[in-house]
Amino acid sequence: MRFPHWLAAGLFAFTLTPPVAAEQLLQSHALLPCSNDGIISVNHFDIVFTPSNNSALVSFDGQADYAGNVYIDIALYAYGYKAATKIVNPCALNVDALCPLRRDTALKITNVPLNLDGVDLSIIPGIAYTIPDLDAVVRLNIINSDTGKKVTCVEARVNNGVTVDQAGVAWSMAVLIGVGLLTAVVLSILGRVNLAAHVAFRTLLFLGFMQIQAIWGLTAIKQRPLVQSWTQIWQWTMGLVGARALQTIATWFQRSTGGTPSKVLTQLNEFSLIMQKRSLVARATDMTPNGGEVEVHGIERAGVRINIEPSNIFMTSYLFFYFVTILFLLVVLFLKLVLPRLKRTVWTEKSERAVTNTSDWKDFMRGNLYRMAALGYPQLCCLGLWELVHRDSAAEVVLAICMWLTMTAVLCWAMFKVFQRARLSRTLRQDPAYTLYSDPVCLTRWGFLYVNYRARTFWFMVPLFFYTLVKGATIAFGQSSPLAQAIVLLIVEAGFLVATATIRPYMSKTANILAIIATAINFLNAIFFLFFTEVFSVPMLVGGVMEVVFFVLNAIFMVVLLVYFLLIFYNVITLKEPSVKYTSREEGRSSTTVLTDDRRITELEPLEKNLVVGDDHTVSNDNGWQRTSSPSTSNDDIAPAPRPSSRPSSHPTVPSVSTSGSDTSVPRGFEHPKSEERIV
Repeated sequence: MRFPHWLAAGLFAFTLTPPVAAEQLLQSHALLPCSNDGIISVNHFDIVFTPSNNSALVSFDGQADYAGNVYIDIALYAYGYKAATKIVNPCALNVDALCPLRRDTALKITNVPLNLDGVDLSIIPGIAYTIPDLDAVVRLNIINSDTGKKVTCVEARVNNGVTVDQAGVAWSMAVLIGVGLLTAVVLSILGRVNLAAHVAFRTLLFLGFMQIQAIWGLTAIKQRPLVQSWTQIWQWTMGLVGARALQTIATWFQRSTGGTPSKVLTQLNEFSLIMQKRSLVARATDMTPNGGEVEVHGIERAGVRINIEPSNIFMTSYLFFYFVTILFLLVVLFLKLVLPRLKRTVWTEKSERAVTNTSDWKDFMRGNLYRMAALGYPQLCCLGLWELVHRDSAAEVVLAICMWLTMTAVLCWAMFKVFQRARLSRTLRQDPAYTLYSDPVCLTRWGFLYVNYRARTFWFMVPLFFYTLVKGATIAFGQSSPLAQAIVLLIVEAGFLVATATIRPYMSKTANILAIIATAINFLNAIFFLFFTEVFSVPMLVGGVMEVVFFVLNAIFMVVLLVYFLLIFYNVITLKEPSVKYTSREEGRSSTTVLTDDRRITELEPLEKNLVVGDDHTVSNDNGWQRTSSPSTSNDDIAPAPRPSSRPSSHPTVPSVSTSGSDTSVPRGFEHPKSEERIV
């Protein structure tokens, strides 16, 4: 029975639904100046308001450079909309330091409970306690009571503790991606190459969109709370996992190599942590012993939200990548040991031939290593290149350089080999798909680079590689320039959208539609982030609307990709081949075949090269094997022999066997005596 679309969407939506808080509250952990007068300086600020007992718990450590009687004009902004205003007399709060305000007096309040029975709190709507990632700002304008002039301005971002950033969602998606990758490996071993290619494509499409969402969260651009939390869910795809063991190893390695670990997370009781100010003024590691609020942005912000010290971000990603790679290869080795045992019990004849054909485990393991390098390349481009700027220790910089150079060289070498095989195939058969899909060695080692594309657009892997490289470098080197980063990302996304929509390189119509939609959404995201830089000085309400649209648009498409990903498992369970073929037959991809016995397919190459058409409608070769065409068959029905190559080929090739009368890649009527199985 087919898995219902609505059920998959409902399950995903249920995982995104935040749990109901046990107690309603509003809280803020940073007080930011919204004027440049410097009258109030803040080292630490924390306030938690609970409506159940109409009280608030306040901690404040700062200093005021003003004296006089003041009152506070409070304005509440929700998603950029000015929801309510209120005037409060500080003397009603029973805080001596505020009534009146004294110059050069240290204002230090430590966990002081404030009774708000006399304060009208009806301006706070009930939905403010339940909506996830509330985007609310309370602005406090301090005004002189005698003159009515504005003294200074401070503001605090308020949240209610409810968020869409749920660890359960991240773990669920990680498990699904792991199951998809392993399923593709098992199916390829069992000989279901076509089905394995479809499972791999849908898995990589789903994982790729997650990685792009995570990359948006690593930008240095000021982000709204809902945008931060949504992109934070997918940071595990960048290797950012807050495991304590990884943090311990990363800290030990940094200290042992001469680095100085940061202490942002261990001093939250003394310093206020600001996820991002309006202007970028400091790094998280630039904490002075005299105090002051600590600001993090971009990559550091994403790490701190997962309880990763800024100095441990690169090593955490580095160690996570190696852990996943080793675990994946161990599972593959386990399959190597288990499958031969199953062969003697439940193996069918067809599966036995498939296992024999894929028994070259050296090529198989190399192919999986190449695949893991491709999967980890986006995170290495972002965090590995960022380490060259952050410089946690000299050893970590060397690791980042070596790892990036190695993986870049590996992927470039793989693409070079694919182009080399395609060029050879075009010389022999005038079709690049011939060798790429008939040579099991090429398909096993480097097939992951091009099997997702149409036969004649296999080269689209190169634009995708440069897209990943340029985007990662922009994230890594643009942490100090949010506006420049936003502009470059907009240009990159626009170019990739035009290329994808124009070329339509993927293997089916559905795949091209989803790829174009994904690139279009990324282009819209780039526009949103350009507006988040506040370069256009638009009203705050515009940013609030864009924040909600960003979340809804990306969440809906994520659900669509999830359903598209899950539906392929119906074919996996029933072992039913997908009905949609990669490409049309005229491109020569769907008619490419592979031998299923132990002999190397290069033994058919002389037969292919020496085919000669005689005047008596007889096709023969040098070995004397011939076939006489029927009287009704004209010379036009017999394909001319391919021109022999000027240089010998060391790559295995095999003539295509057509299953359709419209395909004349070889003379009709020729078949290899052994049974053959089509790849796609």
